[in-house]
Parts: sequence; structure tokens; C-alpha cells
Amino acid sequence: MDSVYSIILMTLVLVSYTILLFTKKNAFWLIWAGLFVLVSILLRNEIDVTQIRDFSAYFDSFLKVKHSTIPTQLLFEPYRLIAFQVVLLFGDFGSLSQITAFYYFHFLVVTAFFLWLAFQEEVTFEVKLILFLAFYPAMAFVWIRAGMGYVATCYLLYAFASGKFRALQFAVPLFHASTIPILLVSKIKDLKLLHKTAILIVAMVAVYFIFESSYAQYLGDKVERYSDTSERRTSLNLILFQIANVLLFIYLAIINPQFRTNFVVLLLMGICVLIYFVNPVMGLRMFPFVLIASIVQRIEFPRFKLLSLIISAGYVPIYYFRFDQIFI
Repeated sequence: MDSVYSIILMTLVLVSYTILLFTKKNAFWLIWAGLFVLVSILLRNEIDVTQIRDFSAYFDSFLKVKHSTIPTQLLFEPYRLIAFQVVLLFGDFGSLSQITAFYYFHFLVVTAFFLWLAFQEEVTFEVKLILFLAFYPAMAFVWIRAGMGYVATCYLLYAFASGKFRALQFAVPLFHASTIPILLVSKIKDLKLLHKTAILIVAMVAVYFIFESSYAQYLGDKVERYSDTSERRTSLNLILFQIANVLLFIYLAIINPQFRTNFVVLLLMGICVLIYFVNPVMGLRMFPFVLIASIVQRIEFPRFKLLSLIISAGYVPIYYFRFDQIFI
């Protein structure tokens, strides 16, 4: 990804999406939306899936599904299992071609989500842009588990808040277990203390059974794998990324009373910071939920537009760093 062509494509993706956020819904909006999708696809074609971080783990899971040996963890988060099975329906292609098709499918869904997000006039510009800058590279190109979890959570909870698809609200964790915190805190914020206590007890019982199950082995292996990459997790880049997120949170809290007093936002940010000290990678992966909570709760930031734009621009270097980080 150090080639001049790749850097140009990254820049065009960024520029087209930023202009898209400024453009009203008209013919020009469609032009910039089309350019964003086109250059994103060109960039996707430049990236070899076998060189992407975590590819080997995903490929191993896919091969087990293909040869009828289903990994236990897929039963707890069946989105990937179902998607793998769908991919296997399309002809007798080689395994590499099939997993590549799955990567492209995931990329198209995430890109479509950001296109949908740009179209939502109720969502503030700052949150749209920062979510894109900080997480589009990883969501679209690497996290074929967590990436789908983020976009599904944001879209579905946004729809639930509008009274749509409410029967599906508890299906969100089927995409990724990390979506459980935002689902829980969004549900218990208006409950009485007795009900909150009951939910906490049920959650503790559920956690106990999960850790007594074979899923615990999968979680243990995952934690061990993160521990083996401790030198990367404590890198200066990740530390600066976390500092940027905390400073952004403080800034948004200062300019908007609704943001700093919102139960869901505050609790999710607390979880994000707490998990970061336990495991930096997992902590950073929680931060999108803080921004997603802002979207779902319809929190607006009508003041200080110029200052907000300048602060958002501070994430541009992170955007390029995140693309560099997606490789092994």
C-alpha cells in the first residue's frame, strides 16, 4: 500500500466522502456518491486479501465450514457461518476465490452503510466524518466479524429508534458479541433500579454459562493471540489514537450538554476506557460504539462548525495510518 497509485486512491476515497457530506441531496450528491463507490472499489482491487491482517484465522474458519467441521465460535455469532454457507452455494470455485468473494461482499456492505450514513441529514457531520476517518479502513477491509457488527448495530438501532424492525432488536449480537454492551445500555437507561438489577443478574448468569461452555476456549485463544502482539498494541500510534479519541470525547461533551449527560454515551465511553487498560486493541474497538450511540440517540452538534471541522481534520493522519495497519 505504499504505491503512489494506492495513496492517490485512498485520498480520492477520503475527498469524495468528505465532499459528499457537504453536498445536499441532489444530482451532485449522486455524482460524489458514485465517485466514492468507484474509487473505493478500485482501492479494494489493489489489496490482496491474503496479505490482510487476520486473514489466516478467517480462512481457517472458512475451510472448516466448507469441510463440514463447524468452529464452535460460529454458533455463538452465526452471521459468518450463514454468510460462509451462502458463498459456498455459488459454484465449485477454489477456496481462496470463495473467501475472496466473502471479503468483497463484506466490503460492499460496509461501503453501502457509510453511503447510507452520509445520506442521513439528522446525523451530525462531525460524527459521520470521524467514524469514517478512524474506522472505515478497518471496518471495510479487515474486520469481517466486527465490521459487520458495527454497521448492523448502527443501522438497526437507528431504525429501532424510528419504530422500524423492533422485533429484530435482540438479534444484533448474532453479528458480533461486542455489540452486546451498546444493546444493553440502550435498553436499561430508562428502566427502574429493580429492573436494572434483574437484568444485571441475568447477564451475570449468562456470562457464567458462556465461560463454562466451549466458547470459553475460543475467547481464551483470542486473548492469548492479543497478548502475543503486545508490542504492537502498545505502539505510539495506538496510544496517540486513544488520546485522540479521549480528547474528541471531551470536546463533544463540552460543546453539547446532551452528549455529556447521555447515559448510553457515558457508560460506553467508560467501558471503552476500562477495556483499553485491559487490552488496548479491544478498547479501541469499543470507541465506534460511542459514536454509534451519538447517531442512534440523535445527538446534534449545531455550534462551532469550523472548529469541529478542524478537529475532525486531525483524524486524517489516523485514516492513512489505519490503512497501513491493515496488513500483516
